[in-house]
Amino acid sequence: MSAATLRLLRPLRFGPATEVWLARLGRREVVARRHAAPPGSPFPPPADPAVLAALRHPGIERFLASRVDEDGVVTHVFVRLRGRTLAEAGVPDAAALAAWLRDAALALRWMHERSPAAPRLHGDVSPGNVFVTEDGRARLIDLAATRPGLHPAGPDVIWGTLPYLAPEILAGGPCTAASDVWSLAATAVSVALGRLPWAGARSPHEVLAEMHASPAAGLATATGPAARDVVAAMLHPDPARRPTAERVCRAL
Repeated sequence: MSAATLRLLRPLRFGPATEVWLARLGRREVVARRHAAPPGSPFPPPADPAVLAALRHPGIERFLASRVDEDGVVTHVFVRLRGRTLAEAGVPDAAALAAWLRDAALALRWMHERSPAAPRLHGDVSPGNVFVTEDGRARLIDLAATRPGLHPAGPDVIWGTLPYLAPEILAGGPCTAASDVWSLAATAVSVALGRLPWAGARSPHEVLAEMHASPAAGLATATGPAARDVVAAMLHPDPARRPTAERVCRAL
């Protein structure tokens, strides 16, 4: 890590496994993610700092440094972005949504196929993890950066933001590039509608049951004419029949 001192300024949000802080690294304001889950808890380990350092792309928040404090808590430090997450930004017009969707798909394509560390997955695409900067561009934040085909938190443990997980993950399968594509489409639908129909479900079984009653692909029209066809394809229940991030970028 940089020799500059890291000082936590104020909390931004707390999750079950991660604390996010506004911080200062030397004289620079940054965002610090403290992976505070206790040992043995059912959460994935922090992303590999070497992988995060390799993921340099305009559509991905920039990793700066990592540290481990005296209590063994790992903290990853990132450039501070100015703007809001999609969860905070409200319902956009169709053109803005299509532009944000394409920005995020470009970042996923690079992670899946083109980065020095490829293939890598985001692993938890959701409105809270897509950031819209003040100039209107979308950026992916809080990457798991795992390899495809793995269970990030181990077998028999489902990890991620429940309403945005692909059905194959909810059924106990591993994360894949197709899962990231599904989650991005679910994020777009959620932002367009204001809420997914199954957002209140409390378990993977409940989400799957509500998806069966209200198929995800049928909600794609809410994203507008520029995106609806590709979003519907991204939400196909069969991962093998979803477009890759590359094809999503071309379609948009």
